[in-house]
This record gives sequence, C-alpha cells and structure tokens, in this order.
Amino acid sequence: MKNFAVTALVFIFALGWLPHAYGQDAANSIECTAVIHKEVGRLHRIFRAVVFGHRDALSAPVGYVTYEVDGSAWYKVSEIAWRSADKGFENTTHFNNTVDSRSEIAQALGNANRVGILETKNATTSELIPYIGTSMRALQCQLYQLCDRVHKSKPFTEEDAPQSIEAIYYGCVPIQTTSIAECHINTEESRVEASTIYHNCEDAVESILQHEAEVVNLAVQYDAAYRTLLQLSGSLDLFLQEIHWPISHTLRDTTDLITVLGRIPCFVASCDAYPPPKE
Repeated sequence: MKNFAVTALVFIFALGWLPHAYGQDAANSIECTAVIHKEVGRLHRIFRAVVFGHRDALSAPVGYVTYEVDGSAWYKVSEIAWRSADKGFENTTHFNNTVDSRSEIAQALGNANRVGILETKNATTSELIPYIGTSMRALQCQLYQLCDRVHKSKPFTEEDAPQSIEAIYYGCVPIQTTSIAECHINTEESRVEASTIYHNCEDAVESILQHEAEVVNLAVQYDAAYRTLLQLSGSLDLFLQEIHWPISHTLRDTTDLITVLGRIPCFVASCDAYPPPKE
C-alpha cells in the first residue's frame, strides 16, 4: 500500500510537470511558426508589389488593401480613411499620411507608389520576362534563406539575445542577419520539434513558390494577349484612318482621268502605229 502511494505521488508530480514542459515547447513552436508565417507573408507581398505594382494611400481606390510594417492589414474605406480588422486595431482609423509612413512596401522598396514590371508601357511581354524571372529567383532565395535562418536559430537558448548569423542558399548571395529569438530551441528533447519547424518552413516555401509560378505564368499569358490585342487594335485604327480617304480620292481621281483620256494629245510616233484600215 505504501509503495502504491509513493508511485501515485510520483505519477501526480509527473502529470504536473509534463504539461508545463510540453506547454513551454508548444509555445515556442507556436511563436516560431507565427514569425515564419509573418515573414513569408511580407516577402510574398513585396514580390507581388515588384511584379504587379502597389499604390500609395492617396492614389489607391476605395477598397484597396495594404499592409503596415507590423504586418497589420488596412482597408481603404473612404478617400482619406483606412480601417483594420486586426487585433488591437478594431476601433482605430488611420489616414493617408499614417498609412504611407507605416507602409511595409515603402520601407522595403523606398516608395509606397510602386510601378510593377507588368505595368511597364511601350514594351512587349517578352522584354519583361527576364525581369520577372529575376524577381522570382530573388523571392526563392529570400524564402529559403529564411528557412536557413530558422535552422541556425535553434542552437541558441530562449534566454539568448538574437545572435549574428549568415543565411545561405545554393546559388544565392549570402546575407548577414540575426537569429530569430522565437525559434531558439537548444534542448535535446526538442529535436523533433525543431526538425518539424524547419521542414514545415520548407514545405510552406515550396508551396508558395509553386503557387506564385502558376500565377506568374497566367499573368504573363494574359499580359502577352492583352498587349498583342492593343497593338493590333492600334495598328488597325491607323490603317483605317489611312485607308478611308486615300482610296476614295484615288478612285475619284482615276475616274476623272479616264473621262479626259481622249483629249490628251499624242506626241510619240507610236500613236500613229495602228494597223492600216482595210480597203
């Protein structure tokens, strides 16, 4: 009976300890995953702004959605006002100047009013494809370097401040950055968790890249068809403008000329070189 009581007491303490340890690791995993999702979303939106463009707060139409540096999404409800449904901003209104000053696109690209590659005028789609391909490759490098950053963050402990690291990916320029504090694991028991976080990052990156490749493929096809249609319609308009009057004038002039051919005098010998009339 005494042994049973001791065993039960140990079991109760184990139950009390396990949720705390598991909860601590789970919280770490949740926080790290949240940071990964936030950074992946930011890089994705910057890529979309480079390819498709981004409007500043003043020129954006009502209904436009933009993001601020903290990752919060803002919806334009009037010519000057923006609202957000993100936690902590439900009853907050931002105005054009605030949205532009806090724009994540302005911070990343230097200007909130960004003209996209596919918005380039006086160019064929084939001339734009190399730039789109370069942007796609840049997105690939940034996303996989983020996963490498996550992987190199896990050896540090939760108490460590962000450390300087080098994020690399094959064929990409290495970047000097810092570790992600939320992804500091450094416990033997968390190997499975750390591996899961890293592979989840890679799976998310591969999914994003595959999706964006399909979107870009569709956008390029549409852009090529639209530009071709514009070129054909422009050429047809010019053709119709040129053909409307010249042909009518030419036919009229030709008709008038035929009526006066009999009055044209002959100055060459061939004019009299007809067969002699039969007697």
